Amino acid sequence: MSYFLAGLTSNILVILFYSRCGAHRALDCFLLDLGHSIYQLNQFRIEESMRIRFAQKAALLIFYRLGILLLSLLFLIAIAGLPFLLVNTSLAVLKAHLLPLLAGAALPILVYLLIPKQCRSDEYPPSKQLFYYMTLGVPALGNFCFKCERLAFPHLQRPSQTLIVTGLARAGTTALLRLLNQHSNTWSFTYRHMPFLLSSRLWVRLNRTNAVARERSHQDGILVGLDSPEAFDEYFWRVILQERYYGDQDLSAHEITEKEICRYEMHVAAHLKPEQVYLSKNNNFLLRAKSVLAQRDDYFLVIVFREPLDHIDSLYRQHHLQKNDQEERPFALDYMDMLGHHEFGQGRRDFRFDGDSFEFHDPNDHNYWLERWIDYYRFALTIDHRAVQYVSNQTIAESPEAISNEIFVAVHLDPEEICCEPPKSQRDIEQPEHKQLCQKFVEQARAIYRELQQREIDHPSLQ
Repeated sequence: MSYFLAGLTSNILVILFYSRCGAHRALDCFLLDLGHSIYQLNQFRIEESMRIRFAQKAALLIFYRLGILLLSLLFLIAIAGLPFLLVNTSLAVLKAHLLPLLAGAALPILVYLLIPKQCRSDEYPPSKQLFYYMTLGVPALGNFCFKCERLAFPHLQRPSQTLIVTGLARAGTTALLRLLNQHSNTWSFTYRHMPFLLSSRLWVRLNRTNAVARERSHQDGILVGLDSPEAFDEYFWRVILQERYYGDQDLSAHEITEKEICRYEMHVAAHLKPEQVYLSKNNNFLLRAKSVLAQRDDYFLVIVFREPLDHIDSLYRQHHLQKNDQEERPFALDYMDMLGHHEFGQGRRDFRFDGDSFEFHDPNDHNYWLERWIDYYRFALTIDHRAVQYVSNQTIAESPEAISNEIFVAVHLDPEEICCEPPKSQRDIEQPEHKQLCQKFVEQARAIYRELQQREIDHPSLQ
């Protein structure tokens, strides 16, 4: 009995020290700093001298965290041994009482594992954050995995048809993506392909995890699970182009070569059957739309838009929501940066379609968002191509099945019955709040909105 109590007491002390006295934080800090350092050292567009200086600082930090972790481990060992000072601990006696000792040691561990841990539904534990830093955050590893996948699947053909859903964030692109993804012959990347996006055909065979769908961090009532489609395309372009379209505070419109388009298409070709259409949602695609459409006649682009004043209210709220979240969870910022999403928060970057500068630079001002709405959709109207369709957020809400089937026909798919999701939560459709807006911008936005509506009506598939 004394050995059972010794094992029980030993592990209770270890668990208390680990969970209450900071030992677990030492491990968490080591994993997070290691992951973040790996990610920073593999950033594009860093001068070699700066990379070396950062590597030196990172090495000192990692050694410091490792030292704290080792000290914590020594304390754990010392604490675990205290109860055994009260009993006879000779080797022969321990062997004779091994079963009660193990039973006493296992009981508190089992209880500790069964106690629910308070954690945000969208929060990743430090070990998973390290895993993402070492995969998404290391493009060289992704490219190596892609080469391995090409060896495993050598006979790949580019998609016969590609359907791109784009628009300014909060326009309704996610809602349309989820509608179109229900067709039996459309295919999209999902959360199950994360984080090995560059070699996801091999990874998806291993990733058989099941998880309950939860509301996404946007807090807009949209539930996401491992098999929910999402906007992962920009990660490919960021890696392929090595962020050459990145500025200090913006993302610039750019040209794409034939070789770069082919490489992008090979990343998705491994998943597609000959009769399937590749479906992508990418709010940044407008930056390269003209270049891609000039070289491909089997791409179909759907540009989603929304009433401007309602839209900028949603942009304003989401920016501050994501900014506050990223201040509490630094990994949330790194995660979005790794995927190439810079719509909101601390990592926000403007779209730069021409050399003109903006008048407003404070995201706390609604004019800031209205000016960028004007710039985005004014450029969208300049895309003169037969394979472009403009769709309003209102049309998606009021006639989801009709607009989905019209798009299916445009990409040579037979119409299918789809399941329409219920309306979004009230948080995303509440009435716009009162604000002081520049009248010049309001008039410009309304004129552009009317033109977008006319383009939607005039599209051949709607006639």
